[in-house]
Amino acid sequence: MLKSYLYNLLKTKKTSFIGNIIKFFLLLLSYIYYLVIEIRERLYFCGLLRASKLDCKVISIGNITLGGTGKTPMVEFLAKELEKRGRRVAVLGQGYQRKAQSAKRKARNPSTLYPLPSTHLLGDEGAFLKDKLRGIPLLIGRDRIKNGREAIEKYKADTLILDDSFQYQRLKRNLDIVLIDATHPFGNGYLLPRGFLREPLKSLNRADFFILTKTNLAGEEEVSSLREKLTKRFPRIPFAEAEYKPIYLFDLLQNEKRDLKDLVSQEVGIFSAIGNPEAFRRTVESLCRVKSEVVFPDHHHYTLKDIREIIDICLEESIHIIVTTEKDAVKIKDFLHLFPDSLSLFSLEMKMEITRGKEKLNVAVNSAIFN
Repeated sequence: MLKSYLYNLLKTKKTSFIGNIIKFFLLLLSYIYYLVIEIRERLYFCGLLRASKLDCKVISIGNITLGGTGKTPMVEFLAKELEKRGRRVAVLGQGYQRKAQSAKRKARNPSTLYPLPSTHLLGDEGAFLKDKLRGIPLLIGRDRIKNGREAIEKYKADTLILDDSFQYQRLKRNLDIVLIDATHPFGNGYLLPRGFLREPLKSLNRADFFILTKTNLAGEEEVSSLREKLTKRFPRIPFAEAEYKPIYLFDLLQNEKRDLKDLVSQEVGIFSAIGNPEAFRRTVESLCRVKSEVVFPDHHHYTLKDIREIIDICLEESIHIIVTTEKDAVKIKDFLHLFPDSLSLFSLEMKMEITRGKEKLNVAVNSAIFN
């Protein structure tokens, strides 16, 4: 409850007197967080902290805000593109672990090697990414240096992709790609915990390449304004643009693919626990009418109560179709038996498509890989 309250509080401009007090307290914590970031940056700049180098090429995919920029589809897109070019690719993920207590007691090594026997060990994010990569090695764990060495030795990897790693400076990289969500580029402008920025905007100077994602969900004026801001403030950093497009539905109860046309003229209920639920809603609204929406905080772990709430809302409002995201579909698989026959439950399958600046991206990737 507290997590949901704070999440909604940060997204709302006008709040109550108590809400404003909480925001002020969070702002003070943001200043402390800023000082910690500044100290870390100076330690790396002065050489007191040093990044390790691995005997392979390393590409980082990250962002400067909390979730919602499309890192996973970008990792999938880039991994498969590099594999087509003959590279031996492995992906290193930090992951959001969701381990059973018994597994915690047995596991001495914090990293887990692909393939894994259970999504409880892999974590929901890792399980989702593993399914997308389809055979490309995925190593999950906080110690990416150790996992990188393991990928090189075990899988003969010559190219590593670091997922969600702009803030991970312990490992040198050949290319640092930062994704920026065109619909919500810099959150509410505040650092954590007052806002959604992981670092001050000036930290973007560390990046080598920007990719503006979800440009199809933002207005042309918004995208144009964002282009101008980035070009003016970071003139040396090239950028491309990408769309996150729906390709088909997956019927979670019948375990089969369905055409997007099945949603045309339908009224649906949606639910999600992702970084940018507004973007998901806009995507569904491009296909049909959204009658009801339930939003949980990013990385929320669903409970029996949550699922019953979603079902009850849809039944009360005579909604027969529910749509959720691919990531959320992984999280609720243990609850599928609770959905009645009167409801259809779909996940919306998406893909990343570079729509502008693809040549620039190819140049940046080739330069990093072959030089």
